[in-house]
Amino acid sequence: MYVCHTQIPDSVRLWTAASQLESDKAAQLRVLKKALERIPYAVSLWKAAIELVDEDDAKVCVTH
Repeated sequence: MYVCHTQIPDSVRLWTAASQLESDKAAQLRVLKKALERIPYAVSLWKAAIELVDEDDAKVCVTH
């Protein structure tokens, strides 16, 4: 399903809940990355994304 970029909400709680609905870590991380594109300064989203990856990948995430 195609969703226009302007229709994606800026609610951190909504993105967090959406990621928790996913069953595997890869899907959760994909949702969180999309959320971070929309809300790049949301500390709680960064924290949730970093908790899903190993240490080396976390360093890469933070540098981007």
